[in-house]
Amino acid sequence: MRFIWNVQHRIYKGGMPPGSSTQDHGFLSPDENFFMEISWWSKNVRPHCVNINPKWPNTHIYLDANGDIDHREGSGTVSDRLKQCITDWARP
Repeated sequence: MRFIWNVQHRIYKGGMPPGSSTQDHGFLSPDENFFMEISWWSKNVRPHCVNINPKWPNTHIYLDANGDIDHREGSGTVSDRLKQCITDWARP
């Protein structure tokens, strides 16, 4: 899977093989203009994009085998901190 992290205009691009992870950090005292966004896709995974309102100290997002966000109870995903991207048409 390919991904793009955009944290307050700090942009990282990379790949994520199955079973791996990626991370980035935010700001200790974000202002009202702070944003964090991640997009991911592959040949076999539809494009996804999600805006994140991070929660101190960590906000976890887990994907299922299809590359979709795992919202099941007990999955570990902090779903209440995620929302539809405002800069991309792809659904979360």
